[in-house]
Amino acid sequence: MVTRFTAIEDCDGGLAGEGEFEFDVFVVFVQQGFEASSRLLRRSADLSDGESYAVHVTEYYQIPTNAKLTIMISVTESDVFSADSRMDGRLGTISVLPDETGPFTIVVGESGCKVRLEISVD
Repeated sequence: MVTRFTAIEDCDGGLAGEGEFEFDVFVVFVQQGFEASSRLLRRSADLSDGESYAVHVTEYYQIPTNAKLTIMISVTESDVFSADSRMDGRLGTISVLPDETGPFTIVVGESGCKVRLEISVD
């Protein structure tokens, strides 16, 4: 399901070394107003601009035809003394309908501090 986490821009401007990222991925189901969520994974990775971290986590869920699946990522980039305010718990989401398949991408951040999560849904 989750395949790759990439630092598009590492938040440190390339001069201060790698970005120290921590990220959580959650799966949220909503059906008839009821919401259930679970943490799919928690990881950390030190990455420079353009570097990626392979994530091999596969989970199987049976989604009822009238339910909505949302995949959410929460990302923090921190340095020795504090978290970077541009990526301090930033959230990104994507919603997937029960009949949708294929690769999906969530991009989180802003210029100079941006990451991408690649997800495969079958």
